Amino acid sequence: MYTRPMQIPHDNRFSDAMLYLPKPEDQLSDAPLVILSHGYGGNRFAFESLATFLVEQGFAALNHSFCGGSKDEPSPLPSTQMTLLTEQEDLIAVMEFALSLPWVSHEKLFLFGESQGGMISALVADKTKLPIAGLLLQYPALCIADNWNERYPDESMIPEEEDFWGLMLGKAFAMAVRDLDVTKATGKYAGPVLIMHGTDDPVVPIRYSTEAAKRYPNATLQIYEGGGHGFNAQEDVRRNAEVLDFLRSHT
Repeated sequence: MYTRPMQIPHDNRFSDAMLYLPKPEDQLSDAPLVILSHGYGGNRFAFESLATFLVEQGFAALNHSFCGGSKDEPSPLPSTQMTLLTEQEDLIAVMEFALSLPWVSHEKLFLFGESQGGMISALVADKTKLPIAGLLLQYPALCIADNWNERYPDESMIPEEEDFWGLMLGKAFAMAVRDLDVTKATGKYAGPVLIMHGTDDPVVPIRYSTEAAKRYPNATLQIYEGGGHGFNAQEDVRRNAEVLDFLRSHT
């Protein structure tokens, strides 16, 4: 396996990323690439094991950190300025960088997102004109807007800053989802979609994924009985197999 750390500049900031390759770049041609997007508070190493697995199967993988979205990695963007909008900008910039690599196939670029990263991947898939061969969502946090609007039903209640799950957020985070209707903002992507969700997820109720699967014209929902928000080792093995089957079916 070959790896390369990098920084992807955009919008007066940069995204830290790690590229995982089955061969040196000068030996690759028309290669499939999976962009891996972490969940809330994670970083570019969150899916290192999945990236390694994909490389062993002949795929390239690109792990990236959302600017201001990690509890453990410094960022040029303060976490108080991070929102679902800035994370969409991050992912689009990472996609543009990936598509600029001469060995990446424009017909084989996939998005994989977990939790909040899944929400971002779903939003980007619906809005971008960049080519996406398939969308893979692991318990996507399509509940974010509902959660924050229930938390602060009136705009005047939103604090300027607050510590949420170990990450200091600014008012901008809640404001960015104030008028977001997830049923209208996701579900139009026409390509193949794989959604994986546990029945006992305490963070994102599985109904958000069952409803999303109905909105997409070409979606498959894999239900993990008893699965929570964060798969265990056995569920990771199953996830890897389903991801690999999906990728091979669309490359």
